[in-house]
Amino acid sequence: TTSRHGMNLYEEFDRVVAAFEEAGLHYALVGGLAVGMHGFLRATKDMDFLLHPDDLAATLGVMKALGYLQNSEPWTFKDTQLTLWRFLKPVPEPGDAVVVDVLVPKTTRHQEMIERSELYPMGDVRVAVVSRADLIDLKMDRGAAQDVADIENLEAVDGREQANS
Repeated sequence: TTSRHGMNLYEEFDRVVAAFEEAGLHYALVGGLAVGMHGFLRATKDMDFLLHPDDLAATLGVMKALGYLQNSEPWTFKDTQLTLWRFLKPVPEPGDAVVVDVLVPKTTRHQEMIERSELYPMGDVRVAVVSRADLIDLKMDRGAAQDVADIENLEAVDGREQANS
């Protein structure tokens, strides 16, 4: 997924994950890239991470060091107790940017999802990815049209894997 200005989302993803790992952050990949890690590839334009609240201050420093700017004031999703911190990295193309969404949970339920995450090899790094069941759980909480489609696809992949085992 290379944008028209030549910045490759996956190369930038490797940089972000390597920095998270180097800083010892407790995080897990969620969102479209996590759906892909669980066997259903789909287009996405951003990176989404669930982050332990104790690591927020360190994450702000990591994002700044990588050239990201905080896009807006953090806001909490209605009914989920997840606070969204959005970061943008300007790129040469006017009006374009790489987007990283960091979701900071207020509940132990979400923090435990980070603890249950599994490390997957990706490029030159290993990335902590939320489990398929937890990803479905997060998407059920949100319930947007893309989330409903992702749930159907994740459940179909899970069904195929169970049939093959």
